[in-house]
Amino acid sequence: MKRTVKIKANCSNNEAEILLIGTVQRNIKNYVWSRYSGIGSLLKQSGWTIRDELIQKDLLSKKITKTLSRVAIEKSASTIKTNWATTKKKVKNAIKQNENLTEDDKRYLYLCLKHTPTLYNILNYKKVDYQTDCLKALKVNVHRLNNLLRRYIRRYKTKSHTNKANVILTSNLYKFNSSDNTFMFSGKAKNSRIEITLIGNIPKLKGSLELVKNQKSNQYYLHVPLDRIIIKKEINEQSEI
Repeated sequence: MKRTVKIKANCSNNEAEILLIGTVQRNIKNYVWSRYSGIGSLLKQSGWTIRDELIQKDLLSKKITKTLSRVAIEKSASTIKTNWATTKKKVKNAIKQNENLTEDDKRYLYLCLKHTPTLYNILNYKKVDYQTDCLKALKVNVHRLNNLLRRYIRRYKTKSHTNKANVILTSNLYKFNSSDNTFMFSGKAKNSRIEITLIGNIPKLKGSLELVKNQKSNQYYLHVPLDRIIIKKEINEQSEI
């Protein structure tokens, strides 16, 4: 499991540039969510697919480097994928609790949820191949179940939006000098660097990090995800259950 450690950061000398990067990355995330989180883009959940399409259409921001833009795109694509997984889970639970559905009805709906191309075709009123081995043996009212599936998706689908101008940094964008607690990362321009000072005990920095500003205190914090170690208690014959 993961837990997030917040490390206080002194960003006073570079606050304007940091705020600009965070604002542009926020706008990118909101744009990607609005454009690609709908049912019409269900087959484009990959960060690579979305990123390549935006690059091809020359829609990356010119205010920050392409690398920082790509990081925001991949982060938002990951959120889209997670939201769809959550939506499918909620729909599956609703199907399970629906007493008006037969076992064949439920099996049909579960299979449609599991197979993304089939789900895409149903939600977008496109032709579905019902002669596949897994579907042709089921005796169900396809029209009624497809309408039910569309209603469930509309009901439980999650929408994403953020007002927070957090700076997202992957491991290739930052360096840390433990001798003086100096944290350096890529700036808005090519080959430029931003240098800030971290305050307190610093754990090992790895993976994706976020630089977040607390709006109440105007203090910046570096959010560092760490692995949480869970100790499993051994149960023996003398243990009380």
